[in-house]
Amino acid sequence: MGSFINPCEIPRTRRLLVLGDFNALSAARVPGPDGALRYYDDECYTGQDHDNLEHQVLEGTIGGTQLADRWQSELLLRRGFMAHAAAHLGVPWHPTVGHWEDGRGNPDPWGRRRIDLILATRPVVPALVAYATHDAPATREASDHLPVVCTVDPSKISREP
Repeated sequence: MGSFINPCEIPRTRRLLVLGDFNALSAARVPGPDGALRYYDDECYTGQDHDNLEHQVLEGTIGGTQLADRWQSELLLRRGFMAHAAAHLGVPWHPTVGHWEDGRGNPDPWGRRRIDLILATRPVVPALVAYATHDAPATREASDHLPVVCTVDPSKISREP
């Protein structure tokens, strides 16, 4: 991830989209089939045991339940400061990583997951129109991360704090 953004230093009225490789699953929650809140991105590390997952799972869970460390987005999503664009728009789940093979044809050992996110501050959320993961042969060949794209209608960006 690039420079760390401290949400405490960003005025609530700031109109921002933050895009990036968070190397973490989103902390966004949505109602599940039973109405209870659940993570939009399901746990994906529970059946794995890799020593080099320490940057993507909670400390103390490696080799055990291996729960995703979602602190990066949890901090930004706290109290509705920002929204995860894909979760807000309810788009079907699509991985941004997990398709890449190393030089010897070995698949990504961590599997398919969405660790590239687009987050919008509260004033921008009403302007979110569409979200997609650009998945094409050329993008799969070009990088181990698929690009995420969000369409925004600037006329719908809130002027209210």
